[in-house]
Amino acid sequence: MSDFYFDDPIEEAPVHRRRVSPVLASIMLLIATTVFFKTTLAANISIGTGVPVEFGQGVAVTAACSGSSVLTMTPASTFVNSSGGGAHYFTGVTVSGIPSNCYGVDFSISAYGNTGGALAIFNSSSTVASIWDNAGIFQGGLGSSGTMISSSSGSFTVTFASPVALASAVYKLSLQSGAHSALDCSSGGTCTYGNTGPGGGIIIYVNAGGFNCGPTVSNTCRYLEMAPASWASGDRGSPWAMVGKTSTSVNPANGITADATANGSITGIGLGYINSLNIVAQGNDATSAAGAARSYNGGGKTDWFLPDLAELTQICKYISGQQGTPDSTKCLGIPNTTSVLGIYSGSYWSSSEKDASNAWYLNMMDTYSQTYYTVNNSKANSYNVRPIRSF
Repeated sequence: MSDFYFDDPIEEAPVHRRRVSPVLASIMLLIATTVFFKTTLAANISIGTGVPVEFGQGVAVTAACSGSSVLTMTPASTFVNSSGGGAHYFTGVTVSGIPSNCYGVDFSISAYGNTGGALAIFNSSSTVASIWDNAGIFQGGLGSSGTMISSSSGSFTVTFASPVALASAVYKLSLQSGAHSALDCSSGGTCTYGNTGPGGGIIIYVNAGGFNCGPTVSNTCRYLEMAPASWASGDRGSPWAMVGKTSTSVNPANGITADATANGSITGIGLGYINSLNIVAQGNDATSAAGAARSYNGGGKTDWFLPDLAELTQICKYISGQQGTPDSTKCLGIPNTTSVLGIYSGSYWSSSEKDASNAWYLNMMDTYSQTYYTVNNSKANSYNVRPIRSF
């Protein structure tokens, strides 16, 4: 369209174009098709050039594994509120139309600014979101801790738990497909003692046969992951219950009998989550031990909780080098004044209740734990807290 406007129409003489011969047209089509397929079947497909990506708009792309099938890639942004303001962040991508040809591959998604290399998009510095197509079931790939994957037929949505890139800074996205890389513990693979778990913590308990766990104790878990020492700038001293809640019983919870007895019970692994949920539901906020543990969201996980007495024992055993011993083995404790992985030789609350006014705690000091092992005390007292999660 002309950049100028004229009141009187101007008739222009028709332009006579040279006809292209059928043979030449076929050659040109063949060249164009070759260039097209070399581009679209490459492993790296970019959308958005010169201007920021239009979030919420689906763009047709093709990945190396998809053949002639066209995928749809839709980026998402969310307004993240913060003190003094907020901003829209690049928070995830949906990819749909994925054919069975892609079974077994890893999809990798990255974002780019108008210039320069890949942007950090989650976990402060992670630049690649990896999604494994496990025979049509999409799950996190290697290094995917900090992302959440929603899987459906021929489609997945990856969401960043802690987004980093401003939406306005994202000009291009890339979708790559390649050979699957075996998952490590943090990405959903097999774990062993000392591994970094999906929540960024440390694996302190392994049960190959599995144990009941979860918010209703109806799931099956194999691991306990302990939050790192940095979870709250050092273990915090918190009361078991808030003022006004220290003489109200929460156990047994949902028909579960008390999971601790005098001198310590080693049974009850898997009950800390439901205990913590019931303590918080009683009206105890993040200033309480269970509330503080439940408010932690390391690795983007929202299932952290205050360990019950049996689970707290496993923390003590890992710290004292007794990992892998039978569950019935009591903890020897750690030397006085010693700190291992931020765990002190002091007292830690469990989520196990003794009675309406008292709860069980464990002193991690070696001579103390061997002699008394556990003690119950007023829920109003403040002891250390270390969250865990089971999976």
